Amino acid sequence: MNCPLDGPVRRVLWLVFALTGMTACRQVRKKTSPDEHRYRKVVLAEGLTNPIGLDFDTANRIYIAEMSGDLLIFDQRTAQLKHAGFLPTYDGGEFGITGMRLDPHFEKNGFIYLHYFKKDTARMECISRFTMQDDSLDPATEKRYLEFRHDNTCCHTAGGMAFDRDGNLYVATGDNSDAFFTHYALTDDRPGHVFNDALRSAGNTNDYRGKILRIHPEPDGSYTIPRGNLFPPGTDSTRPEIYVMGNRNPYRITIDPQTNYLYWGEVGPDADKDSTRGSRGYDEFNCAKKAGYFGWPLFIGNNRPYNRVYFEDGERIGAPFDTANPVNFSRNNTGLYHLPPPQPAVIWYPYDSSDVFPSFGTGGRTAIGGPIYHYDPDLDSKVKFPAYFDHCWFIADWMRNWIKVAHLDDHGTRGDIEDFMPHTLFKKPIFMQFGRDGALYLLEFGSAWRDNTDTKLVRIEYISGNRPPVARMQPDQAFGKAPLTVHFSADSSVDYDGDALEYTWQNSADSILGKGAHAAVTFAQPGKYPVKLVVKDANGATARRDTLIQVGNAMPEVTIDVPNRSFYRDTIRYAVRVADAEDGMLGKGISAADVHTTLRYLPPGSSLSLNGAAVHSPGEVLMNESDCKSCHQMNRKSVGPSFEEVAAKYGGKASEIPRLAEKILKGGSGVWGSSSMSPHPQLNMDQTTEIVKYIYSLAAGKGAVQEVSPQGAVSAGDAAGKNGGHYILQASYTDKGGAPIGPLTQQSTVVLRSPLIAAKDFDRIYDSKVAGDALAGIHNSHAMIRQVDFTGIRRIVLSARGSGGIAVRLDSVNGRQIGAIHFEGHPEPLFPVSLPPLKGVHDVYLVFVNPQNRFTGISLKWVRFDDNAERPL
Repeated sequence: MNCPLDGPVRRVLWLVFALTGMTACRQVRKKTSPDEHRYRKVVLAEGLTNPIGLDFDTANRIYIAEMSGDLLIFDQRTAQLKHAGFLPTYDGGEFGITGMRLDPHFEKNGFIYLHYFKKDTARMECISRFTMQDDSLDPATEKRYLEFRHDNTCCHTAGGMAFDRDGNLYVATGDNSDAFFTHYALTDDRPGHVFNDALRSAGNTNDYRGKILRIHPEPDGSYTIPRGNLFPPGTDSTRPEIYVMGNRNPYRITIDPQTNYLYWGEVGPDADKDSTRGSRGYDEFNCAKKAGYFGWPLFIGNNRPYNRVYFEDGERIGAPFDTANPVNFSRNNTGLYHLPPPQPAVIWYPYDSSDVFPSFGTGGRTAIGGPIYHYDPDLDSKVKFPAYFDHCWFIADWMRNWIKVAHLDDHGTRGDIEDFMPHTLFKKPIFMQFGRDGALYLLEFGSAWRDNTDTKLVRIEYISGNRPPVARMQPDQAFGKAPLTVHFSADSSVDYDGDALEYTWQNSADSILGKGAHAAVTFAQPGKYPVKLVVKDANGATARRDTLIQVGNAMPEVTIDVPNRSFYRDTIRYAVRVADAEDGMLGKGISAADVHTTLRYLPPGSSLSLNGAAVHSPGEVLMNESDCKSCHQMNRKSVGPSFEEVAAKYGGKASEIPRLAEKILKGGSGVWGSSSMSPHPQLNMDQTTEIVKYIYSLAAGKGAVQEVSPQGAVSAGDAAGKNGGHYILQASYTDKGGAPIGPLTQQSTVVLRSPLIAAKDFDRIYDSKVAGDALAGIHNSHAMIRQVDFTGIRRIVLSARGSGGIAVRLDSVNGRQIGAIHFEGHPEPLFPVSLPPLKGVHDVYLVFVNPQNRFTGISLKWVRFDDNAERPL
């Protein structure tokens, strides 16, 4: 480009550009993050057992270590996963194999390094080298570098391993202290409290625990000490292997191959607020450019100090620890008294929202350090990450299920942090590493702590240039009797580059069944017929989606007839209808004994929504969206008790609900053993109350399910009629099957609520709040009741007080008005609204109206939907 400048002006500008580092006439563009649709998450393997780490050989085969002691190899060329050996370990809690790394010259020597706990009662922590022979781990080849005792506590095993470019091996060890004695600094050195003293381990210069060690493995199975460790060999009261000390639980470490800097995630203590004992807890992401002390247990986060606690003097609180003069005063200390200066964290974040790092969210936390990416323009790979991520640090949180990217400069200084694939679900990311192909490989640990069925090995690919389309198909039916005509649609397929798409429908022999976005295919004979949709864009990129059409047996039809599909009355009348193309109808070929019909009552507070055949309460939804299942399972003990155990313990005691709700909100420990529950500041008291009510329903619901006949009338009962709650009526039928298809099951569900709906059970409120037992608002405030069946509804009664009135509208706040009440001249709090004949299902909006006194209060206690307009108010 020619510059439209000349003479002295141009010379002056050139001088300015030179002094400021700018380039003349070049437009400086701010980089933008690649679109999320350019990534493809590919599941390589599933059903792993507590996977803890992975590494690659030169063929990009993936070695996977499992906590149980198993070693696996996944071959990407054949997509085969094979077992490669077993190392007996102490397996339980956070023990077992905790770290694994292949030797930098693995192809020549077959060396593999494992950090593990020996299978004996002493719980010896071992760092050893083994040799792989013919893709098999040989335990007899073990060369043990270090072995030290891990005291009998549950947690803080760390275990990450990494090599730097000089062939030095780094190994992370946990502080081996009690995570539940206090949520602040562990500095109790009284006799008999050794597990409550992290100064004996993390703060001890003469102890391997709570450290990141650095050694140089030698070919003969020995090791030497690299220059630059924290304490030179021969220094009294120190261990020369220590590179970093002052760690609580350094989880997943990595080395930047260009700078040789060490990076890691650090799992912090559980205090949810600052107190007289010092700072609240933080998880950290750290970087060590040289050997150093990183603060625990005297400091946390960006060197926030804890206070000295004199445990032998009634836990008297002393002064904050001094960053200029940190000392190890513990009587359990075997190392130096004076400690190196503490180093601050690069990133630190609490349970609650962070003012410094607001995008990190709230809730439970487990910092997972990931790899540094370096873009290689010469790497021939169609899946490598782009130059945008050059010199970026990928980090994750195991509890919060996110991955983020921290941009680094050439000196390793942190810059911007951004979300990575924020709309993609990652189930407990526990290990990340870039492969030799430049793609990001990820281990997903699954929904809970240990023994999950949804563990995965995942490859995240970047698609540069033209993106292949996304193929999606919808058949109008997947089962049926012969001959069966199925109408297929590919309308939901998409191309993110906006290309025109071609659609081809094929059978298993690749014969063409149809062209275009829609196809109708007739299957004349019984059988199982694979059908695939191939979608091609204008550049020739393709995507495929498969389905299976099964011919020979039609899906049964099950429906439940009730007078009204929203509300129950004193008597619940119902009739189940079943029809099956092969078996007949209920009463004509289908016996009532073959139709499984149940009626379940759930107590008040369990406002439910219907999703397909499943019924969910707000508490269940909140629980699934939070981190509850990281530590609790439905019917088996995990880190904490099962939800069913909690429900059984408290036996539906309403008086315990507020206390338990507050405990979920603020955290706690001591009821079910030493394990503590994290606080949940992202929730409020109303939400945790809903969670407790849902947990209570697990016990209440078990005793409230009753088998009923397919047709009948059941008394709703005095308690339900007066106090509300829900009835769930379900019916299912499994047919007799038809070759070559087995039996098929269909189910129908009806959820009925009380016709009297209290303010606290309204589905949505706007510009108002529930105060006591009433909804309080002003002019234009409103409440909504979702999906009301108006069949047989003759009247609505409102219990309300105030000035002005309330309008009753359908389907929106400005929708059709079907009635209204006016407070003036009406001393009684009950207001009947007679309805015109209405049909169908509608959302009901109750809109507060008081234009003359806009800020005068209106309160609405409840609404009742009557099937008898003459019923006494």
